[in-house]
This record gives sequence, structure tokens and C-alpha cells, in this order.
Amino acid sequence: MRLLGVALIWAVIAGALGLFLVMRDRPVQPEIVLEETVHVAPQQESNATGYALEITPTFTPAPDPYALPDDPVSRSGLVVSLNGHVLYTYDGGGAFPGSIVLQPAPGLGPGVTEYLVEAAPPLGEEGMPQQQAVRMRLLRHGTAVAEQTLWSEPGGVVRGTFRVEPATPEEDAHGG
Repeated sequence: MRLLGVALIWAVIAGALGLFLVMRDRPVQPEIVLEETVHVAPQQESNATGYALEITPTFTPAPDPYALPDDPVSRSGLVVSLNGHVLYTYDGGGAFPGSIVLQPAPGLGPGVTEYLVEAAPPLGEEGMPQQQAVRMRLLRHGTAVAEQTLWSEPGGVVRGTFRVEPATPEEDAHGG
């Protein structure tokens, strides 16, 4: 009887571990937006009017050559996400434009919005590993209202958050 109980416990543990491993490797269906087309939730469209998100890396982002084929986020050289949802990816296709402008600013709503930015410099560059940077700007009708530069460790990936808080309609009406 004890042997049957031990076998049952081991079967439950092995089943739970197997389920975890299967679910962990299952790709999440992120909202991947290519090029400059960005989906903005309907309730946030009015708040994002006139706002644009500008991304300017000091390098041409390159996909990770060692990334798993099932993971589109790891295969991208530049990823911008908000609350775990991918808003923009650059996978290295075509000539890099230098600056990427997402207009209207995706996911921008009332209150504080925090964008997670991850950008990978190309591997195999000659010389000493250097620090790289990505400049983030929130533009309102072409004028910068928030700006931040995210830096990497020498030879590392640029990773950081860009926090913005757009003006509310009441602040705009009063000139504040």
C-alpha cells in the first residue's frame, strides 16, 4: 500500500513538472507589430492624439543568433513592450531607418506609462566592446515632452524602462 502511495505521489509530481515545462515553452500570443503600424486600444486613442514615441539607437539592432526559433521576441534586435505586451519589434530586415517613430504612441493612456525597451547590438564587431545607447523621446506635435537615454554595459544589451506621463486634457486646456 505504501508503494502504491509513493508511486501516486511521484506520478502527480512528474505530471505537474511535465505540464509546467510544456506550458513554459508554449509561445504566448503577443501582439507583435511590425514596421510602423501600431495597435492602440480604442479607449486610449483619444489620449494618444498628437503623441509619438521616437526610438533612436546608436547602433543597428541585430537579432540574437542563438535565440530559440519559437520565440519571436528573442529573435528581434529591438523590442518595445508595455505590461508584458509587445508593442514593436525590429528583426533586422531591410535597411535600418536610424530613428523609429511610433505614431500615435502605443499604449499611452492617462497617468504614468512605462515602456520596457530591449535592444541588442550586433555580435562580432571588431575592437573592444563598447557601451551602446538607445534614446527614447515622447513627442507631442513634434516637440519633445519627455526624453531619456538608456545605456548598456560594454558589449551588453541595452535594457531599461522609459516612464512618461502625458498631460491630461484639463492641463492642456489651462496651458499646464
